[in-house]
Amino acid sequence: MTRRGLVLIGALALFVRVAFVLIAVRHYAPQSDAANYFGLAASLAHGHGFVGVEPFDFLHATAARPPFYPALVSLLFHVTGTKVGAGQALNVVLGSVSAVLAALVGARLDPRSGLAAGVIVALYPPLIANDVTFLAESLSLVLLLVVVLTLQRGATLAAGLVMGSLVLTRASAQFLPIVLAVWVVFSFGWRHALRFVLATVIVVTPWIMRNWAEVGAPVVVTSNGFNLHAEYSREARVEGRFVDAIVESRFANLRNQYLDEPSFDNELRRRAVAQLRAHPLDPLRVIKGNMRPWFELAPGTNDGPEARDGRVHAVRIWTLPVFYVVTLAGVWGLWLARRRRVTVLLLLIAGYFTLVSLASVAVPRLRAPFDLVMAIGAGVTVASLLGRSLEESPPEDDGRGSTAPRSRALITLALVSVLMIGAGIVWRNHVVSDTARHVHTAIAGGRDAVDDVQRAFPLDVSSGLPTLPQPQSVDRAEKLVAELQAASPKLGSARVRTVAAAVDLRSALRSLKALELLSAREAFDAADQRRPPDAERVMAGYDAARRANPSLIPWDDVIEGATLVRARDELARLEGAAIQRAARIVTSR
Repeated sequence: MTRRGLVLIGALALFVRVAFVLIAVRHYAPQSDAANYFGLAASLAHGHGFVGVEPFDFLHATAARPPFYPALVSLLFHVTGTKVGAGQALNVVLGSVSAVLAALVGARLDPRSGLAAGVIVALYPPLIANDVTFLAESLSLVLLLVVVLTLQRGATLAAGLVMGSLVLTRASAQFLPIVLAVWVVFSFGWRHALRFVLATVIVVTPWIMRNWAEVGAPVVVTSNGFNLHAEYSREARVEGRFVDAIVESRFANLRNQYLDEPSFDNELRRRAVAQLRAHPLDPLRVIKGNMRPWFELAPGTNDGPEARDGRVHAVRIWTLPVFYVVTLAGVWGLWLARRRRVTVLLLLIAGYFTLVSLASVAVPRLRAPFDLVMAIGAGVTVASLLGRSLEESPPEDDGRGSTAPRSRALITLALVSVLMIGAGIVWRNHVVSDTARHVHTAIAGGRDAVDDVQRAFPLDVSSGLPTLPQPQSVDRAEKLVAELQAASPKLGSARVRTVAAAVDLRSALRSLKALELLSAREAFDAADQRRPPDAERVMAGYDAARRANPSLIPWDDVIEGATLVRARDELARLEGAAIQRAARIVTSR
């Protein structure tokens, strides 16, 4: 590949994507996952940190999404302001870069194949559709291609560093380093594989340690359980469709039982695993169902996901035949190049992402790595049709001449990994200790407000309307709930008791707020109708509200105050022992 050819490919890709934005998606507005990415990037740009609302109804530290893409966009937002167009512009540039990198990967097989692969990636509609939205696919493809280019040359240290960035960009790439490490062992030896894995660990470790300290568990993302539950839960099995436990109202009561993402995600995983144990052949059902949208065997099933991801329906219909042509040509081209080691690497990547998606969520945008590999394979097919076979092309530089890492270098990487993990543990312990002291102070300051509210129970309904606690006390108790919600993931061993106290207190206060609104409405209605207020009407309205919102406690409970008493007792135990013990234990370590 010449520099001129690469520049022309990049310019072609950039022109097509800019034209598509101006013609087809000028008024694009992020929805669903894209809106979530936009919110995270805006939060980072405004200095609020990596925080979000979903799956709960309060702001909290989140790990539901990998951080690299929103962090990168947030840097751009510092210059442009929080504008959707800025994120689109970044993805347009990244998509153009991926076309150039695809040409370089194809050129490892044959220069003409590289040229054809670059042009196909530059013009391929499914990839263009990703590059004009506010999603992480464009960045993930750039990183994926860099991993391929560095790995096939034996530059395993650089490949590992980029692989770590890919894991922090694409949630489905969490186990890809293990798959590629096996390829590295057979290609360059175990020392290179160890260097590759250690470099990946060094990049990912700070994020995992952050999640342990701030979110409550040492994980990459807190959405693995969600993906399993979406396809393997009892509801998904009965209905035969994807179920969303984050937004669907029937799971509202389940969400209200948790205050941190790892606990909620673990519960979703537990529910899915229980169903898998009862129905061990369920993965076959899911894979069979997902093959239809993944390979566009039933295109109509993708209309909903495509619309949520911001793709233009008319363009999708017009260009759908291109997908079949490129995929078939890609399969043939990869077969022609099957003896090349870079081809094996590409097939491993395409197969890994295909299997992961078929077994969980298989929407079209997640097919981007597969589409990319097929486009490169189609480039080989085009080159062969033009009369140049791979056997006639120069032999592939397989990277075997690269020097194996020395033991000293591997030991250094291992020590860096251990030191980073140790520093993360110290940081996490410091966060637990500080948070425990803060919560102890918050409980001491809000205890009087909770006692004031509790003294109003059982509520007096002799006048026709419940006699509610003082609004000032309720407001102060709600502030205590907000502090407990924010602090609970950071409390270590005291988290369970903190969650129990906060959930009960929140449920009681929410129910009181609903009762206050219903009592006010009954007071106005009674005045308009010139009759005395009727507690039975308030109760009927409350029962109706509870059917719509299961998080409200039963009528008898809200009148008697049993949940509030339980919350007050939990707070007393928490203040007296658990929080102090958590702070003391962590400090002693």
